Amino acid sequence: MIDVEGKMMNEIIMINITTIFSLLILYLCIFFSQNMSKANTFYGVLIKDESKDTKELKRIDKAYKQGITIIFAISVILEIIIFDVMKLKNPLNLLWIIGLALVFYYIMYLRAYKKVKSFKASKEAKVSDEVETQKKGKKIVDIDFINEKNRLKKVFSYLYAMLALVVLGITVYTCISYKNLPQKIPTHWNLAGEADAWAQKSFFKVFFPNILHILLFVLLVYFSINIFSMRIKLDPKNIENSKKRAIQFLKGISISLYILTSSIVFLLGTIALAMLKQTNISPYIMLLDMVILFFSLILLFYYYYKYGNNTFTKEKEKEGYSVEDEDKYWIAGFIYNNPDDPLVIVEKRYGLGWTINVGHTKGKLIMLFLLIFIVITIISPFVFS
Repeated sequence: MIDVEGKMMNEIIMINITTIFSLLILYLCIFFSQNMSKANTFYGVLIKDESKDTKELKRIDKAYKQGITIIFAISVILEIIIFDVMKLKNPLNLLWIIGLALVFYYIMYLRAYKKVKSFKASKEAKVSDEVETQKKGKKIVDIDFINEKNRLKKVFSYLYAMLALVVLGITVYTCISYKNLPQKIPTHWNLAGEADAWAQKSFFKVFFPNILHILLFVLLVYFSINIFSMRIKLDPKNIENSKKRAIQFLKGISISLYILTSSIVFLLGTIALAMLKQTNISPYIMLLDMVILFFSLILLFYYYYKYGNNTFTKEKEKEGYSVEDEDKYWIAGFIYNNPDDPLVIVEKRYGLGWTINVGHTKGKLIMLFLLIFIVITIISPFVFS
C-alpha cells in the first residue's frame, strides 16, 4: 500500500514539475520571439531594422515583455493553487492553465501588434516606396543552387520512406494482432513505464496509437520535405557565401527535423507495441527517446538561429523583394493569407520557424488536418478514461 501511494505521489510531483517546466519553456519562447523574428519586422509588421531603436518601439517591446512576465507568474501561482490547495491532481486540469496562458499571451501580442501598426502609419509612404524599389530590383536565379536543393530533397525523401515502412509495419502488425487481444488492454503507462490504466478492447482504442502515429508522421514529413521548396533569396553581392550558408541552413534544419520525426515514430511505435504485447515500457527506452527528442529541438533551434535569421536571412531582406514582404498578406502579423502565392509554407514574420499559407487550397487542407489532429488528441484522454 505504501509503495503504491509512494509511486502515485512521485508521479504527481513529476506532473507538477513538468507543468511548471512547460510553462517556463513556453514563456521563454514567447519572451524571445521578437529576437528570433525575420529581419525588418517588428511584432509582425514590416519595419526597417534601424527604426527598431526608436523610443516608441522600445517602449512597446518593454510593455509586452512585462505583460507576459506577469502572465507567467500568475500561471505558476494558479498551477500551485490547483495542485496543492485545491488538490486537483488530474493532469488534464493542469493543461487548461497552459491553454489560458497561451490565450493571454496572444492578447498581449495583439496589443503590441496594433501599437506597432499605428507607429508605422506615419511612415507608411516611406516604407511603401522602399518595397516598390525592391520589386523593381534585379532578380537572380541560381540553377546550381536549385539543383542542390532538389538533390537534398531527394535524399531526405528516401530517408523518410524508410521511416514510413516502420509506421506501416506497426500498423500491419496491429491489424494482425487485433483478433487475439484480450478484452482489457493497457492504455497508459506511468513515468516508470508501468501500465497504470486499462480499458475495454475496441477498434478505436486499439488503433488510436496508429492513427496518431500516421497523422503526426504525415504532417512532419510534409513540412520537412516542403522546406526545400520555400523561397530563399541570395545576396547578389556575395552570392557564393550566401548560397553556402543557405545550403548549410537547409541541411541542418532537415537533419534536425528527421531526428525529431524519428524520435516521435519510435516513441509512438513503442507505445503501440506495448499495448499489443500487454507489457510495460522500459523507462530507459522512454528516457532515451525523450533525450533524442529534446536534442533534435535544440539542434533545430541552433541551425535556425545560426544560419537562418541570424545570417543570410538578414542579408536577403536588404537585397530583394518577396511577395510575403507585404503587410497586406499577413493577418495580425503571423497568419499568411495569399491565394496568389504558389508556396504553401513560408517563413514566419514573428518568432522562429515557418507558417502555412491559409490562402492556398493545400494550406486550407493542412489547417483542417491540424484541427482534426488536435481534436483527436484532446478527446483521447476522455475516451480512454
